[in-house]
Amino acid sequence: MTEKIGFIGTGNMGTALLTGARNAYEAERFVFYDMDPGKRDQITGKLGIGAAEDTADVAGQAKYLFLMVKPQSYEEVLAQIRDQLREDHILVSVAPGVTAKWIYRITGWDEKDVSERFRVVRVMPNTPALLGAGMTGYAYGEGELTDEENEVIRRIFASCGKACRVEESLMDAVICASGSSPAFYYLVIDAIAKRCEALGMTREDAVLFSAQAAYGSAQMVLEAGEDPAVLAERVCSKGGTTIEGVRSLQKDDLDGVMARAVDATYARAVEMRKE
Repeated sequence: MTEKIGFIGTGNMGTALLTGARNAYEAERFVFYDMDPGKRDQITGKLGIGAAEDTADVAGQAKYLFLMVKPQSYEEVLAQIRDQLREDHILVSVAPGVTAKWIYRITGWDEKDVSERFRVVRVMPNTPALLGAGMTGYAYGEGELTDEENEVIRRIFASCGKACRVEESLMDAVICASGSSPAFYYLVIDAIAKRCEALGMTREDAVLFSAQAAYGSAQMVLEAGEDPAVLAERVCSKGGTTIEGVRSLQKDDLDGVMARAVDATYARAVEMRKE
């Protein structure tokens, strides 16, 4: 029997992930629930996936449970599905700061031996997943998932971009590297575009040129297989334009600016951690 994949919550990220996953698996493999009846009808009509009666119904039907709700709703949803949780369940948490330890404690499974409780997979996707260009880090205990189970998780997140397994202790760092960092890149694109507007370009063109340059540069990093610092050096020629801009960034301590932004993000992630 093929195990079902259940989604609880279909906000922007939940819908993006469910849409990508639907391309990887047949509709009959899925079941979902959203509080909004209109949203349920929309998902069913678009993806051909049947809606459950409630959250507990999702847990009763599916082995893989994707909790795609806001962090502040986790305790409520876990209370709703607690009685349906089984040892074979794999609960996928996308909420920052919600540790496996906290989930086991809230559900009352914390005193069970690891071999006698459901498994938790912590995940940190990012908003580019909405376009199929996301980066997702996921973590679970060593040996807790079979190769087949790992492949289901990896395949679903890879359907919306790239996915990589990490240690759970690194999940706060993943938030910095890919979860929050899109906002940093948007601000860089915006800052360059604003200055180019001042130099005479239209806002539309300035954003287009800046964004496409950022997109192409990221592709170079991913496909060239070389360190980004090396690629930056290659764009610079002695006495040219780029080297002057790079020197200005170095003078203004770009590394320090970004380090402080990452450190502030990391500190907040640690502050939000529930254990």
